[in-house]
Amino acid sequence: MPDHIAAELEFLYLLIFRENEAYQLGNLAAREEKAALRRRFLDQHLGRWASPFTAAMREGAQTAYYRELAELTASFITMERAEQ
Repeated sequence: MPDHIAAELEFLYLLIFRENEAYQLGNLAAREEKAALRRRFLDQHLGRWASPFTAAMREGAQTAYYRELAELTASFITMERAEQ
């Protein structure tokens, strides 16, 4: 079954949420575990295909809404990869 960008972003959100939750609780080991999983997810999965996907989405969009959504998605993923 093909990946769906919404499911992938939802998983990324969960990883970020759990990482922040561990930080707030002072559980540095759990925080690093979630951070490592987020980095691996971005490096080995989402980060590999998100850029071509969002570029194709921008190119094929017939409305400004979807062009902007593609741009925001690409920017968010780029920002998350840079924080590694």
